Amino acid sequence: MTADTLPKYSPEFNAQERLWHYTRKASTHNRYFDCPAELCRSLFTTFTDMQRHPEKIQGLLTPFF
Repeated sequence: MTADTLPKYSPEFNAQERLWHYTRKASTHNRYFDCPAELCRSLFTTFTDMQRHPEKIQGLLTPFF
């Protein structure tokens, strides 16, 4: 493998992986949901919070700018 190619799977080079990790910890980690609607509500609450307060996730995305 040359220096200019990436391994097949490199989560540290993928901003979505960092955001998903934050989302899981903030909304789904160690929680039980009785129905899919509760899970969706928790996820959408986290997504809305990320949109309203981008400073909370800014540190996760800094390496990609």
